[in-house]
Amino acid sequence: MMFAGLALWKLTTPQQNIDRPNHFGLFKITSITVPDKSAPLLTLDQSSSINLQYMNLGSQPVTGARVSADLVVAKGLSGTKVFTDFKERVSREEFDSDKGPTYGPGQSVWNTYQTPVFTKQIIDEVMTGETVIYVLGFVRSNERPEGIDECLWLQPPSSYPVDPSQMIWHECAVKIKEQSKY
Repeated sequence: MMFAGLALWKLTTPQQNIDRPNHFGLFKITSITVPDKSAPLLTLDQSSSINLQYMNLGSQPVTGARVSADLVVAKGLSGTKVFTDFKERVSREEFDSDKGPTYGPGQSVWNTYQTPVFTKQIIDEVMTGETVIYVLGFVRSNERPEGIDECLWLQPPSSYPVDPSQMIWHECAVKIKEQSKY
């Protein structure tokens, strides 16, 4: 999960901004996009790909960055439960080391995540909000605060097929500590 297929690249304008305050040398999720703009997000009997990008929004480098993220499609679970389960799945050993790349201001790291195959039932449940698509992130670095935990959920789409440019993401209503130490 960690660093698999990640690419480091300089990006000045994210494809889809997520409203975030400026941070002093910290990674935050800045973009959630689909690689194929012509494909709807929910396609019957297919999975979808979602790109997740973290960017250093601060004015100082982030050193020793360790990033883990996941895409979860969950029915009947709160953001708190989904995020707690995600954190338990992430190996603590991944974050014990202070070794990791350094990202300067404006530099990004991204990865592509796959959804499960969408059945008609899952599509109907996502459209009504009974099933929710979550993006979860767990970042640790050598900076203070030491890391950022993020949980975002996709607002039920207003129409089907889902136009990727119409995806609306919200922060989960869950209290996540920004200064946790393992």
